Amino acid sequence: MYHQRGFTLLELLIALAIAVILLAIALPSFETWLQRERHTRSVNQLQAMYNFARSEAVKREAKVVLTTSADTLSVLTASDELLLRQFHLSPQLIYQLSDIELQATGQVPMAAQWQVRDPRGLVADRCLTILPSGQLTVLAASCTT
Repeated sequence: MYHQRGFTLLELLIALAIAVILLAIALPSFETWLQRERHTRSVNQLQAMYNFARSEAVKREAKVVLTTSADTLSVLTASDELLLRQFHLSPQLIYQLSDIELQATGQVPMAAQWQVRDPRGLVADRCLTILPSGQLTVLAASCTT
């Protein structure tokens, strides 16, 4: 009596075909999930940078500036431009950021808005609104001027 051990080539090819089909179905969902996580992480990091800058302004009893360049957001002291913290912006997202000066009280001279967008449209835009009181709110929508 002959006992078969292992798999036949046909069984392996069928299993491989099933795995490829499942991967093709799951890949778009994985890309959306990955972009959503990237988007959420960036928004959370912007919030953390703003909260850090505001707390430093109050702690130092001096003006602190959040300034942007091509790919970074930096927290600086207004008087001597001492770099306190820096955040590198994700190249997979589109940012609309403006420089913000925080007073020693933690307030800002005028309201401001930051926007984070996904260029592929997989994730809803996020609008970070900074009120003159210094309070920060985040909305899952595009910023309105």
